[in-house]
Order: sequence, then C-alpha cells, then structure tokens
Amino acid sequence: FFEAVFAAGLDVRCVGAARLAAVGRKTTEALRAVGLRADVVPASSKASALAETLLAEGLGAPARVLFPCSSIARDELPTQLRAAGVVVDEVVAYRTVAPEGAARQAVRDAYRAGLDAVLLTSASTAEHFSELTADLRADGPIPVIGAIGETTAGRARALGLPVSFVAPEASVESLVAALESHLTRPEPTA
Repeated sequence: FFEAVFAAGLDVRCVGAARLAAVGRKTTEALRAVGLRADVVPASSKASALAETLLAEGLGAPARVLFPCSSIARDELPTQLRAAGVVVDEVVAYRTVAPEGAARQAVRDAYRAGLDAVLLTSASTAEHFSELTADLRADGPIPVIGAIGETTAGRARALGLPVSFVAPEASVESLVAALESHLTRPEPTA
C-alpha cells in the first residue's frame, strides 16, 4: 500500500487523522516501519477478530474504511463491517500468484528429493502447494506440514493435506518455532 502511496508522490500524511487498524503483530510492525502506529489491533490475528474489535469500539454508520487487501482476500472483514453500515472501499494492494516455469519445477524437484517439512503461510500457499504436488503425494510419503494459522490449516485440510501443527501466533517466527518444537519432541512410546 505504501509503495503505491510513495510512487504517487505522496507520503504518510495522506492518511491524515484516520485511525489505523492492523490484523496482527507483523502488520503493526509494517506500519511502524513507515512511522505510523496502529490504533486498533485485535487479540487474535484474524480478520473476523479485527472486525469484531472495530465494531466493539463503536465503528458503524456513517464510517468509511479503506481496506487494502490481496486480490484473493476473504470477504469476512468487509462483510461484517458492511452489515454494521460501514462503507468499505476494498483496494487490491497485491496479487498472489502460483509459481510458474522454473519456480514451479523447483517446488516439484524439492518434493521429489524428499522434504522433511512444508510450512504453509497462507491459504493460497496451501492451494498452490496442493496443486503442484497432487500427483507426487499420491505416490509417496507426505512430509510434516505446518500452518501459520487456523485459516491456513483449515484450507490445507480441506485440500487433503494433513496438518501436523499450527503456529500459536500468525508469524513466520512462530511457525518456525512450532516446526522446531514439533521436530524435536520425543516420540511417544507404545
């Protein structure tokens, strides 16, 4: 979002006195990196939790919200806000695309070579991984699969991917720590 703001010759003052909301710690840190502070951060790093927090703090009609999002963002946040009379302007800030060409082949080659673990960082990552490896998974062992959050885990499970663990916090650091914990825990005895 701010790359587009800066490319347009503007700066952080373009947000004026608007209140800023962030879905989690990483988004809060990204705002801080451009000199802004999040006014609202829900306890849980989920879009539905952000909507509930905003509404609990009194956001409603005639409020207007700018929602920079992915081209494949789920609609729960804008749906919840619109149901309360909030005008939501959704702006696609980035696009998530499946790997192509050499990147696509690299994923398949890595899978064939044998992976110990796969870390899924979004529902779209789960979808792309599932599509890229469907034929390979049918013929051999499936590596340990970890998810960055419950939404990602749910999408992976719906695609038939067995999720072994979910990060306690929606961040890459938490996902890596959960992987380490999973791989170093003692095997259960029979």
